[in-house]
Amino acid sequence: MEHTLNLTDAEFALFKDLLEQERKDLVTAIHHARPSSVREELRERQQMILQLLDKFHEPADRR
Repeated sequence: MEHTLNLTDAEFALFKDLLEQERKDLVTAIHHARPSSVREELRERQQMILQLLDKFHEPADRR
C-alpha cells in the first residue's frame, strides 16, 4: 500500500530534518542498547528511516 502526502516546502524540509535527526540519534541508541533484541529493533527502525530519506532524494518521476 502506498500513501501520498501533500506537503508545503517548509513541511517537507521539517519532515526531512526530523528524519535526519532521528537517524543520528539512533546511532547512539544502537551503540548503548542492551539486550541485543533491542539493538535489532533499533537497527530495523534505522533502516526504515534510511529508506524514507532515500525516497526524498529520488527524482519525482522515479517515485
